[in-house]
Amino acid sequence: MVMSHSPERRLWPRIMLMTDSDCNPLKSAKIIDLARHNAARTAAEAVTIRECLPHGTEDLDPAGYDVTGAESRWSLNRLISG
Repeated sequence: MVMSHSPERRLWPRIMLMTDSDCNPLKSAKIIDLARHNAARTAAEAVTIRECLPHGTEDLDPAGYDVTGAESRWSLNRLISG
């Protein structure tokens, strides 16, 4: 879920991850700043948003997650690689 974006980097917003790469719900959502995550990566390595899903997809409700916001504790690469 997109949490916020900056006018300079609209395609690299802050996002809330609610599932792992196998679509299993996470115990607590993770907040990732894609602009910071992608800053040192090439275009081929950058993580981007692929598509928008309708509200309620897979019964995911962001209100039901304990959002930690602790980006440094989580590895986006670990969550998306499979």
